[in-house]
This record gives sequence, C-alpha cells and structure tokens, in this order.
Amino acid sequence: RTIRLSGLRHPQGLAWLDGPRELAVADQGGAVRFYRGESLDLIATLKVGDDADNLRVDPRDGFLLVGYGDGALATIDPATHAAIKQMPLPAHPEGFRLDGDTVWVNLPDNGSIVRGDLASSKVTARWSTGLHRLNFPMAFDRKS
Repeated sequence: RTIRLSGLRHPQGLAWLDGPRELAVADQGGAVRFYRGESLDLIATLKVGDDADNLRVDPRDGFLLVGYGDGALATIDPATHAAIKQMPLPAHPEGFRLDGDTVWVNLPDNGSIVRGDLASSKVTARWSTGLHRLNFPMAFDRKS
C-alpha cells in the first residue's frame, strides 16, 4: 500500500515519535506537521518559522527539537504539538546533535559551530569554521 503525504513545501526533516506513534515532518514553509501512526492522517500542524529544517527527538523525555528561521531551535511537546521553548541562535541551524542537556549546532551562514544548553536555552560556546561553510551534517564522538 502506498500513502502520499500532500501539502508539504519541500520537506526537510523527519522524526518518528515512538510514544504517541506519530511521524513529524518539517518543511521549508515553516511548519512541523504531525501524522498518525499507520494511517498517516494529518493530526496537527505547528507553524514555527521559515525554513523548518532538521528534527531530533530528545531520548530523555521524547520532546522534539526543530531548527528554523534566521536562527533558532524550538522544543516541541509531542503531547500537545506546541512549542514550549526556543533557543535563539546567531544564524540558521543546518545540522544539530543532542547530548543530554547539550546541543551542538552547525551554523554555516555564520561560519561557526555552537554549543547550547537546553535547560537554559542559551548558547554557551562558539567555534569558528572559517571558510568551511558547505558541510551541513553534524556528528560528534563523545570519546575524543
């Protein structure tokens, strides 16, 4: 059986929410849409800001994080489909990874990588990437 999702403007990120059994999809139009389990019926739409991009599920609490706009991460409660926190960033986030209360964010337009604290929603450190601005994905090795 084939199911086609419609109404999306350039999907950018996908995340499976295990608890509520929902698929979250972020799109360039600035929305995160939530689809029910096997049927994939649209059940909620949250407008976060232009260019909603990567999605990550925080394994600690099941909250969903999305990068968007000119520079922000939103934390979304999947139970209510509402943004409960925003972390301002100096530029649009292209890639990010979670590590407990720490988030590592790639900001190619700003030529930097930042470390943020999810509890306080503040950037706590910044490193320049110089002219290396076309590498969007993020990965990190906790052992190094």
